[in-house]
Amino acid sequence: MFVANEKTVPRIHLIGTITMVLFLAVALAAFFTWQNLAERRESFARIEQGVSEQLKARVTAEMDRALGYIDFARSRTETALRQSVVQQVDTAFQIAQAIYDRESPRRPAAEVKRLIVEALRPVRFYEGRGYYFIDDMDGQFILLPTSPQLEGKTLLDNKDDTGHFIMRGLIEAAGKPDGEGFSRYRWYTPEDPNTMSDKLAYVRRFSPYDWLIGTGDYTYKWEQLQQQEAIERLRSVRFGATGYIALLDREGRALISPVKKSVEGMLASELPPLERSALLTMIEQADRGGGFISYEWPNPETGKPATKTAQVRRVEPWGWIVIATIFDDEFQSTLDAETARYEEAASQRLLTLLYVIFGALGIALAGSLLFSRWSKRLFENYHRQNLAQQAALQASEQKLATILDSVEAFIYIKGIDYRYLYANRRVRELFGKSMEEIVGHDDSVFFDEQTVGTLRDNDRRVLEHGERVAEEEVNTSLDGRVQSAYVSVKLPLRDAAGNIYALCGISTDITARKLSEAELEQYRHHLAACRA
Repeated sequence: MFVANEKTVPRIHLIGTITMVLFLAVALAAFFTWQNLAERRESFARIEQGVSEQLKARVTAEMDRALGYIDFARSRTETALRQSVVQQVDTAFQIAQAIYDRESPRRPAAEVKRLIVEALRPVRFYEGRGYYFIDDMDGQFILLPTSPQLEGKTLLDNKDDTGHFIMRGLIEAAGKPDGEGFSRYRWYTPEDPNTMSDKLAYVRRFSPYDWLIGTGDYTYKWEQLQQQEAIERLRSVRFGATGYIALLDREGRALISPVKKSVEGMLASELPPLERSALLTMIEQADRGGGFISYEWPNPETGKPATKTAQVRRVEPWGWIVIATIFDDEFQSTLDAETARYEEAASQRLLTLLYVIFGALGIALAGSLLFSRWSKRLFENYHRQNLAQQAALQASEQKLATILDSVEAFIYIKGIDYRYLYANRRVRELFGKSMEEIVGHDDSVFFDEQTVGTLRDNDRRVLEHGERVAEEEVNTSLDGRVQSAYVSVKLPLRDAAGNIYALCGISTDITARKLSEAELEQYRHHLAACRA
């Protein structure tokens, strides 16, 4: 029969260590070939994944830059239009002011007004769409080059197709400080006189005649300008040797295709099968919220289909589908180089591992012998010290238990889960339970619900807030037949780090004192009644 002692344990440890070292050495040597093949496959997979992630990271970075520029271009639409109409109106205002300053001292007001109107009437800008208009502050048309028949008429109630009062909006804008007199409304488009579109106008008040002078333009026209600028900018983007940005419009028409410009302006349905399939895949991915796709596209050098990786995103409100794309072959050289480096390193690792295995085997055997001798002495010392500490601890615990059991107070310890860890003699007598029957239970086993709630509230102040609690507690047993009053003092117990791990409670039974106080109070009450 094996007996663990200071002699047998180190001996068994030595035998076990040597056996384990030999087993591991043989197992590693036998297993390495299979492991090396598995690691080789995994390494190649990791290399391919790493190269693929590099490719996707590069595509993502270019997509982010493209989207950032598109956002910038879209944000410039409003700003550019505002700046332009302000400049145009300022120019008209300068012309009107110059004519007024020069002619008003020597001509009648009506003649000066006519000169200003006729000076501004033929001016055109914005590819012929732009013109100056003049209204007075009562809503009368003074100058309207596109509808001269309305000049001299007042149309304060004129509305656009949304119900907005156009003239009133312009008059209100003219009352604002210079640079802020903008008004939005809808007006008939040049392409279709029966259709209205959003227009932004800017006006300034010409005080000498109480006029407003203004101009405006259609916002969609300026969006078209920004879109064209963005298209030309994105058309020039290149990354790597074969990467570029492609672009489709809302209907799926190719707006940019740098390597095959013949498809630009064409819908997917109008393209050859290979290109049609690619564009349909892009559109489907964009409709799903965007992401990465892999597809076939003609190689511009060979004309043969080649695999490409692309990220697809839809940009609103323009409805564009942006594609950052690159040929996968571009990263094949990187993959080949990484594979070659791994193959070269694998052979060196194999030889090194064999050296390490057999070297470790020798060191482990020698170390096991030395460790066995050292551990034997250490175990012997530990065994002697442990026996001495156990004897001292048992004596100390017995002495402490005797002292606590001799105290007439109720002394107990509860853990942070509110369960008893210790109960002295008085507590055990109160509960009518042994130590084993008390430890591990909380107050709900011994008291009624109201008592448990009171005790738990006081305990929580100690365990959760670190308070020192001194309270009178009235405790009723679980069957409701025993009711006692106590003065309880509860203190938090902390570990070396200052964290609370338990509470210590000391309670004194004051039931008799409470009864005496009640009898005395009753006697005083009767005495006072007799005197009355």
